[in-house]
Amino acid sequence: MTNPIKIVIIGGGPGGYVAAIRAAQLGAKVTVIEQDKVGGTCLHRGCIPTKSMVAAVQVYEKVKKASEYGIVLEGEPRWDFAKLMDRTRSVVDLQHRGIRNLFKSWGVELIEGRGRLIGPRTVEVVLRGGDKMMVEADRVIIATGSRPALLPLFPFDGEAVLTSDDALDLNKIPKSLLIVGAGVSGCEFASIFRLLGTEVTMVEMLPRSLSTE
Repeated sequence: MTNPIKIVIIGGGPGGYVAAIRAAQLGAKVTVIEQDKVGGTCLHRGCIPTKSMVAAVQVYEKVKKASEYGIVLEGEPRWDFAKLMDRTRSVVDLQHRGIRNLFKSWGVELIEGRGRLIGPRTVEVVLRGGDKMMVEADRVIIATGSRPALLPLFPFDGEAVLTSDDALDLNKIPKSLLIVGAGVSGCEFASIFRLLGTEVTMVEMLPRSLSTE
């Protein structure tokens, strides 16, 4: 038998972990390097948590119309924001553990650290404890994803001026919210927080919303 091809993937988000599992299914020896948690922005700071919140506000809207269906509820429904966010985090955690279990099932090695390509087939990894190690590969896939752009115009402090990441760490529903950017993320957050009762204002320089640029 010939030795299996060795693939190193820098980044454990949707691009990285899907490629890792598929390559392992095809017989490759796969190593994933991730400095945070596998699942990436989509799982931890994007698609999954916001869709969990969308599901909650949709239930809330249905409950408010319960009387139209002959269902009598005592008093007005109200939000327990802490419980909402706990549920969101539990959904994310379940998905995260699922990815790690898939890695184990298919023999994908996970190295927790920051990877850096220093040669055509060599990746240097700074482990969480500060130590370094070198990983050699036949092929390297770079799937490092993205993070919110910190524009110098705004004094980001995580409290008054937030990134989209910070918005998922709020511990109470804000009375008002100004969202700069009417792209997919901006519109989704606007819809969620408006249904939570927040007064929302959006600012967009392009003559349309849901911009993909």
